Amino acid sequence: MTAHGLSSRGQDATLERLRADRQLEETLHNEKTAMRCADSARALLHHGAEQRLR
Repeated sequence: MTAHGLSSRGQDATLERLRADRQLEETLHNEKTAMRCADSARALLHHGAEQRLR
C-alpha cells in the first residue's frame, strides 16, 4: 500500500467520524427541541384548562 493510500484511508475515517459526531449532535439538539415543544404544549393546555374553569 502506498503512503497516499494510507493517508486517504485515515482521512476517510476522520470524515466518517465527523459525520457521525454531527448526526449525534443534531439528534441530541432535535430531542431537546422536541422536549421544549412538548413542555410548552403542556403549559398551554394547562393554562387553557385553568381559563375554562374561571
